Amino acid sequence: MKSIETNHQDAGVKETPADTPILQVKGLTVRFYTRRGIIQALRGISFEMKKEQVLGIVGESGSGKSVLALSILNLIEKPGEVLSGQIFFKGLDLLKLDKKETNKIRGSRISMIFSDPMSAFDPTLTVGSQIIETIQRHHKGIGRKDATKMAVELFRKVRIPSPRRRLEEYPAMFSGGMIQRAMIADALSSNPELIVADNPTQALDVTIQQQILELLAELKRRQGTTLILITNSLPILARYADEIMVLYAGVIVEHGERQEVFSKPSHPYTRGLIDSTPKIKGQRLKRLKTIEGFTPSRVETDLQNPKCVFLDRCGLAMEICRKSMPEPVFLRDTGLHYSKCFLASELNQKPL
Repeated sequence: MKSIETNHQDAGVKETPADTPILQVKGLTVRFYTRRGIIQALRGISFEMKKEQVLGIVGESGSGKSVLALSILNLIEKPGEVLSGQIFFKGLDLLKLDKKETNKIRGSRISMIFSDPMSAFDPTLTVGSQIIETIQRHHKGIGRKDATKMAVELFRKVRIPSPRRRLEEYPAMFSGGMIQRAMIADALSSNPELIVADNPTQALDVTIQQQILELLAELKRRQGTTLILITNSLPILARYADEIMVLYAGVIVEHGERQEVFSKPSHPYTRGLIDSTPKIKGQRLKRLKTIEGFTPSRVETDLQNPKCVFLDRCGLAMEICRKSMPEPVFLRDTGLHYSKCFLASELNQKPL
């Protein structure tokens, strides 16, 4: 089999200096038009990532995690709209690209792993035929024979047994864990520089979850891929993420290096997430703590009052929290750890 290399220059992205962040998101605000009114799904999201970094994004359902993932791949469609902001991939603003230019990058230099792999594959076609089609789309001039050989190697790489035979099988013939591996193989087929994994272990049992996560970690180390890992599980991020971003009601309420966020959580929501997570080590509590209340409405009329987004569920709320949304409080001189809470500095020094 001849060596196949993806021509990333064809994808419209120029090579940039090594110290340039691979991904920069600036002031991203996304809204959806519904019968209830205009919903702001993301509000002023800003962050950046370095090459080969693993960014873990955590938050409860409805926090905006999946909307952020779709925004990075420029997949927000009506009734959704990117109201403002910029998303730079190696210096190129993805939101300014036309459909043709976007398609050159999406799936080629940036790939996505969805939480429901069954919905990503056409049930009427074999899994192999769909992956082979992806390979041929992103590798110019490759014939079907070489694309098939490449698909077999990808299946071996993600540890699917009997790879040649399984290429001929339909999605329904795969178990949950195996179809997720097939999706990862599909995502890797173009040698992407950035992978966005949106709840890649959802609905899988604990053993299969660990296998999938270890596989992603191994592939990241082997191929130098940058990874965004979206989940609602803090234990997963404690093991696999370099930095952690905590989303609540479409706002980043805390962001920092993994060790800093877990050892010195500086937002009441982050502390609530940690307190509500079962502990394997240390003193076992009789009953887990919970975060009382519900995620607030984000209908535009409800956002006229610039209060803290966590106000109605926070046991530490003060009068100032009812009047304004806290600005980021940086907790290290390096600016790597910040929290949007008026009590961030005090919480940073308070043991769990």
